[in-house]
Amino acid sequence: MPVSWWEADEGLRIVNCGGGAFHDPGTAQRFVDSLGGTADAAREGAAVEGRESGIDRRQVRFGGRLFDVTSCPRRLAGDGRGGVSGLAVDISALELGRHGYAAFTDFADFAPAAAFIRDAQGRYLWANHAYAHLYGTTPDAVIGSSVTDVDAPEDVAAFQTLDRQVLSSGKPVRHTIGYHRPDGSPGRAVGHRFPVAEGGQTCVAGIYIDITDHTLALSQRRAAEEDLQALSEHSGLPCALLSPGGRIRRVSASAAELLRVRVPDLLGSPAHRYLAPADDLAGLRHAWRDLVNRRWRRFQT
Repeated sequence: MPVSWWEADEGLRIVNCGGGAFHDPGTAQRFVDSLGGTADAAREGAAVEGRESGIDRRQVRFGGRLFDVTSCPRRLAGDGRGGVSGLAVDISALELGRHGYAAFTDFADFAPAAAFIRDAQGRYLWANHAYAHLYGTTPDAVIGSSVTDVDAPEDVAAFQTLDRQVLSSGKPVRHTIGYHRPDGSPGRAVGHRFPVAEGGQTCVAGIYIDITDHTLALSQRRAAEEDLQALSEHSGLPCALLSPGGRIRRVSASAAELLRVRVPDLLGSPAHRYLAPADDLAGLRHAWRDLVNRRWRRFQT
């Protein structure tokens, strides 16, 4: 069972720690910072030496895990110096065993949709791998950090405003948001943000799908179609845009004049009706499949 112990000075800065519950001292420090209430015990420890009331026992959620925490002033632990000594035992597995949430937890951690939980102060309580991947990091590096530490400065104000709206309304919100990737390039995501109860407080959860690449592909497609439309309308060349099935989607006035058919009558019609004799139709279909599959770049008939 993962256990962590620590000794912290009067300012709650860790001076010694160990155990396997946290992968590095930085995470252990964020855990101690999240306890908050032990600060009073550290500063008032001199007055409670030898008394049980100086020992703080509680259960704390951190990084999506549940810990059984015992802490006390270092004087009660036999250390003459000030500060706090503590022990944290990860009991998440016991809780999951009681409630049967283990499968769901694994699913949420590795789901392709990016998901997070933040408290009202903007501190990340949980994030899955997909969310951390958006920022080029790991969940352990995100959990315990603040939105101001993880997100780009130009995004923080908008994200905090959305969090406050969800917390004040108590209702879920579906929206599309922009964010900045670690390299500074713009990203785009669509999803929901909603209130959840976590550790006795109301927090904000979010789940999103990154649509940056999809949005870029649509933008490039629109640009290509606009270029083709400009070519067909202003060059005077006979041009037609065909669907993958070979029907005419768009056609220039010059093409309609060449074929001696009105533009409205051409739209939606099979192109082979105008572009090939019947005895060559099989060959044209074969060539068309090669064009659609990008094995050929051009074909003449």
